[in-house]
Amino acid sequence: MQADVAADQRQRAERTAAMRSLVAALPALHPYWWDQEQSAGSFHSETYHCPERAHASGTVHVNAGGKSVNLKINSVPVPLARAILALLRLPRGKASG
Repeated sequence: MQADVAADQRQRAERTAAMRSLVAALPALHPYWWDQEQSAGSFHSETYHCPERAHASGTVHVNAGGKSVNLKINSVPVPLARAILALLRLPRGKASG
């Protein structure tokens, strides 16, 4: 039981730390006020919720272990979309991991 609680606390801390690193990368990303863990948030191309702006709008949700993120990006200019997709491309013969 205590081990489960400790594991949950560790994962929560990892999610929070991951979100902090994402906010540092994109200051327009703001965690949702209602999310006690601060592990989900959104960003906008307009100044809806914070003075910082992004080139697009979207949402971020850090997954359970804090090792991956669900990322949704809306209204991305084509050149930026091309750059993002190029970053996601794996070299031939490489497996994701």
